[in-house]
Amino acid sequence: MTDILSRLAGLECSLDANGRTAREGRLSALAARATRQEQAPRGLELRFPPDPALAAEAAEIAALEAQCCGAAFTVEIGRDELVLVLHD
Repeated sequence: MTDILSRLAGLECSLDANGRTAREGRLSALAARATRQEQAPRGLELRFPPDPALAAEAAEIAALEAQCCGAAFTVEIGRDELVLVLHD
């Protein structure tokens, strides 16, 4: 299994050490709730149950990561599943 934090570690981040530690904690907590995490052709996919609170957390983290390190995420909300993709 590929870890989302190790994938982001190679990106240049504008957060200070405290901010980065806090963000890593949020990402780890979110990733721990994934029912599946796998490398797909488009990038690393984390799959979750279709929960509105999870969707909001995933979208917020994706937007914040795009601002601080330029990571490209997609959040897909479906009837049966929520997918967070960290694009290659």
